[in-house]
Amino acid sequence: MPPLAGTRVPKALLCGSTNFTENGVYRQANVVHTIDHRAPAEGYLRLFDLIWDDPADVPATRKWITANNPIYAGQPLFAGFSPRSGKTDLAEFINIIKAANTDVLFATAFKLPDDVLDALLGAPNDAVLRFGIQNTASRITGFHADRTAEFTTPALLSKGLEGWVKEGLRGQRGNLLVHTKAVVADFTTDSPVVISGSHNLSVPASNGNDENYLIIRGDTDLADRYGLEILRFYEHYRFRYYAKKLKLQQARPLEINDSWTAPYYTAGHLKESARLRFSGR
Repeated sequence: MPPLAGTRVPKALLCGSTNFTENGVYRQANVVHTIDHRAPAEGYLRLFDLIWDDPADVPATRKWITANNPIYAGQPLFAGFSPRSGKTDLAEFINIIKAANTDVLFATAFKLPDDVLDALLGAPNDAVLRFGIQNTASRITGFHADRTAEFTTPALLSKGLEGWVKEGLRGQRGNLLVHTKAVVADFTTDSPVVISGSHNLSVPASNGNDENYLIIRGDTDLADRYGLEILRFYEHYRFRYYAKKLKLQQARPLEINDSWTAPYYTAGHLKESARLRFSGR
């Protein structure tokens, strides 16, 4: 039956962390996600209509989302919203991160609650590879494989490097920021989980802000896209950090023999895990 004249029929949606501003598009690390499925688009439309009718009534929005947008673990595609009561979104994010068996990749922007930080950090000497960056300083800024190799990010190269132009913020509107909010669990497996959206993985984002996010399970092609993008920024800012250390003569020089390869062939070492998962041999 065709829709009635004047009614909206959602067919696709566009969402993500990108603000519709020059900074959001041109000066920040962000993500835009498109979905050509009617069901999640309908969910966004229902929430839009609710907020449109009374945008100032945050308690009413929170009550409606809590009742009508429950989180069911295991769904292949879940479109979630906030504000909601009970921090059930944060609990699900934590469950996904803690359930990872092989690796966790992440890019986050703002201050995170301790339980989310604990999940991202993991247990000491566990077998999960962890690579990620966070724009706001906390117990995690940049994260390389385990707790022994954290680094500061973003790193501004204000003095430049040999062959590189020094950087500055003069004349720039807004800061260069990591604004992406995304997590990929079990990136190198056939059962990855992607969390992506405007949700900051924080308590205010859960119970106070109008936010949206996607949880997508089992889509290896999509997980590859998210994972490689996170690793691209991770490697970029990690290079910046060590470039600054090198300028200060704090970095160790390169080894003159192959002794540096030993951990990559030591059973149980995280570097062995990285070699096997990323090179396959």
